[in-house]
Amino acid sequence: MKRYTINSLESHKDILCNLFQAKRITDSVLELADGIISFYSLDFGIEAIVFDIDQHSSQQKVMIEFGKSYDVQYVLTLYHQNIEIGNDDSAVLKLHSQKSLTIMHSQYGYIVDVSKTQKVSHITFLIKYEAVKNLSLYGVLSVLDDLKLLYVDNLLDLPSLRSILSNRKSYTTELQPWISDSLLRSIFFISLEYIVRRSKTNLRSRVYDPSGNLLDRMLEIQNDICDLSQSRWSLDHLASKYRMSPMSLKKHFKAYFGRSPMKYYQDYRLQYARSMLLSSDYSLQDIAYRCGFSDLPHFSREFKKKYGVSPRDYIEKL
Repeated sequence: MKRYTINSLESHKDILCNLFQAKRITDSVLELADGIISFYSLDFGIEAIVFDIDQHSSQQKVMIEFGKSYDVQYVLTLYHQNIEIGNDDSAVLKLHSQKSLTIMHSQYGYIVDVSKTQKVSHITFLIKYEAVKNLSLYGVLSVLDDLKLLYVDNLLDLPSLRSILSNRKSYTTELQPWISDSLLRSIFFISLEYIVRRSKTNLRSRVYDPSGNLLDRMLEIQNDICDLSQSRWSLDHLASKYRMSPMSLKKHFKAYFGRSPMKYYQDYRLQYARSMLLSSDYSLQDIAYRCGFSDLPHFSREFKKKYGVSPRDYIEKL
């Protein structure tokens, strides 16, 4: 496996150019055949990297490490795809979910399987401890002091912000950079909110996992539940597939994700439906079908129960 060590922001750009066969258009934009990678310096000392790649593939699996000379202590990444977090070529956590975030100490690195990559839409924040300290975010600092690696699932607020950020090219006036900066600020601080919340109930400390692979199995189950293209799943089917008892699966899933598999599924498909209402041109009937509802009235009832308005009224208020 080829290894890249990032020692500065400039070398970070060079390595991404090499990995994605990109070329520098400006100091902050790398251009690919089917997308761009954008760098943003937020004014409180955090760097953001936004990947908007429609399709990319090459026969590479690489290890990306953060060198000691790179003034970055923590790396926050959202919307992962075909990424593993590891140390010395060994994967600690496999991430194939675009519905989550991780924050890790820079002693870890990323193992990226570019050969499997098609659409790339993740966002990476490079965090300096001093920058967070200067913001007087003491609750966040108390989390970072002990943090090595933290996984957070179920990003309720962030998908809609990501959709808006993806459409930032449609903003054509001089306000466009300000809009992008404001969206990234919001995504960053909302991410920190999730991280602080989750750290207060650190899951690894209260889930008995002698095999060390329970989180990986829970992530696979989560992906199965969120795959709205497949036929309706059942708890018994998942338990049989992953060789667990239904009671054990339900207990561990709730410990990791805060709700039962069924409640998670119900919440997820409504969140996904809301995201489609915000960012797609599908009809309400199509959205209902794509989100696993048997008919439009059922979808409308469940949507109104969760969000207080019908899907049609929700669109009209946008």
